[in-house]
Amino acid sequence: MLANNNLKICHILAWRDFKSHKAKNLLLSFAVILITGLYAFTFLLGSSVENAYLLNYEYRYGSTSHILYHGLTLHQADKIAQHPNVKSTVRINALGQLSDEMMGVRSVKLAVTDRDYARSILSVPTTGRLPEKAGEIALDEFTMDSLGILHELGAPVSIQWTDSRGGRHSTDFTLCGWWASPTNFTEACAWVTAECAAGLLSGYPDTASVTMGVNLHQPKELEQQAQQIMTDQGVNQVTYTTNLAYNEARMEMAGKQATPFYIPALVVLLCGFLMIYSIIHVAMDQDTRFFAGLKTLGMTPRQIRWFLLEKAALLSLFGLLPGWLMGFGIHYLVTPRIVTGMEQNPAIYFLAWETFALAALCAFGTVLLAYFLPVIRTGGMMPTQMLRNLEERVPKGRGRSSTGKVSFFRLAFRSLWRNKGRTILSLLSLLLSLLLLCSTWIRYTSYDEDLYLNGMSPWDYTIEDGSAASTVQRYNPNNRAITQQIVGDLRGRSEVLEVSVLKSKEVELTASDELRQRIVDFYNEPYDETMTRRESQAAYPDWCAGLDCLEQTGSYYGIVIALEDAYLRYVLDNCPVTSGDFDAEQFADGRYVVAAGAYVEGVSSPAAGETVELGGRAACRAGFRYGGYLIFKRKQQFGVQLSSDLFCAAVLI
Repeated sequence: MLANNNLKICHILAWRDFKSHKAKNLLLSFAVILITGLYAFTFLLGSSVENAYLLNYEYRYGSTSHILYHGLTLHQADKIAQHPNVKSTVRINALGQLSDEMMGVRSVKLAVTDRDYARSILSVPTTGRLPEKAGEIALDEFTMDSLGILHELGAPVSIQWTDSRGGRHSTDFTLCGWWASPTNFTEACAWVTAECAAGLLSGYPDTASVTMGVNLHQPKELEQQAQQIMTDQGVNQVTYTTNLAYNEARMEMAGKQATPFYIPALVVLLCGFLMIYSIIHVAMDQDTRFFAGLKTLGMTPRQIRWFLLEKAALLSLFGLLPGWLMGFGIHYLVTPRIVTGMEQNPAIYFLAWETFALAALCAFGTVLLAYFLPVIRTGGMMPTQMLRNLEERVPKGRGRSSTGKVSFFRLAFRSLWRNKGRTILSLLSLLLSLLLLCSTWIRYTSYDEDLYLNGMSPWDYTIEDGSAASTVQRYNPNNRAITQQIVGDLRGRSEVLEVSVLKSKEVELTASDELRQRIVDFYNEPYDETMTRRESQAAYPDWCAGLDCLEQTGSYYGIVIALEDAYLRYVLDNCPVTSGDFDAEQFADGRYVVAAGAYVEGVSSPAAGETVELGGRAACRAGFRYGGYLIFKRKQQFGVQLSSDLFCAAVLI
């Protein structure tokens, strides 16, 4: 028996079909371009969101190294670097830690410049350069803002630091470069030269204080690998940390966070299939006659399947590059609005070829599915049976006019009535597309933008002091980042409607006997059956020491805030007076202070009608329920002098 295995003819027929039915294939090509673009955008967006979560974990860890070993000797560092699982290493030998009280919870090493290590902890200056001369230093912007250092090359820098032996030092430097690292808390460094380090610390380098970053060939189960490397190399009594971005639980969490951005791929699959399926069905009768003729000539079902496979492959190939470009273009414009806080466009930063390959495979699968489903039923039929089915679907003798002529409307209606199944399928496709479009509009674009923006912030721009831009920082009152000149320049601009200024200062206050007794009595009351309110705060020794000081001397610290215009209106609108009456005239003249009691009204601050003394001058007050602040109007009122720097400025345009 002879078998027909000629597949070359299938390739020729596929090309001839594209040339013979240009209109249909052009329409199909546009559909494939759209499907490929949507697949590419969906996978690129989901991948960017997932990688952004992992990058955020890496930023929190503070290093791109998989493992960081601390407190190594040079001999131990060399042994770990020789382990077969270790791909590469970077290392530094730090002089000590920055110990200025304004650093807050951050830990920043003072270390000799090492460009490779700086790259691994994202600490290469983007402005200026790394130190090259003795007396130069490079810092991250977060540290500069906390210490009140000007963002100017050549600015003076005074650093307080503690060496590895516990000695405290204060050294002056000149700023030669800086970089942005707002979330880099673990491995932040301040860079100096080796010549400078030798002059600052006798006996440097300390061979027993090496920090080494390790990259592995296969970074999986980092905790176990880190311990195994130490065991294999005979290294003991060494601390280490592992990169959060490679933690299995965090990787799983990042995947869950990105899942909603991958789910639209299912919608693309459904709509893409319906779109191509509907276009193919328009010419299905013609294709059925074509396949019947091919079968008459001896074409096998295998050859027909191969022919359809090649048609789907050619169609996908034609739409591949334009679809990729369209998907990346949408991704480039949309993703920066979803993945925020990056200097570089996340569409470029997280770009990977795997997402384009996945989009191409999904588009090809969608086209192939739409091509193969219509021929499943007819694939096993004989040519005569295929033609007979076509004749049975043609209505005979219905709706003909006496003249034999028919209008366009009636012709269109007959076409729809003749193919009821296809008509219903097309209507369902259109209804589904309309539903998806409407739901997307309702979810993402039907918000009242003005109400949304007003809820986010009552002003257009907020300029904050760099030392208080994050909750983990400690406000530095000596910072001069925002000056009166800057505020004056803002007020002088034609597009600016209003500039409102808020200033703050921590001051020592003395509670009256009534207030002191009220606070002490409140915290001596039972919290539950086993302890008092004071005892419930035993886990916070600093707070307990402050309460003891208040009880014994009446002395405590408060935050004095000077505000005006938009800030004042915002406080009055959102924090209504709960006791006493607000008097705008007395407030403006400095005879009136607004205070607030934390948790319970009148407990942590004077009650309405009582007086408070600031700078040796007394003033009446009214009570607010919220916050914990004393508020007054003018910078020099009551003898309390606020520095010329600003804590925050609000700009309305």
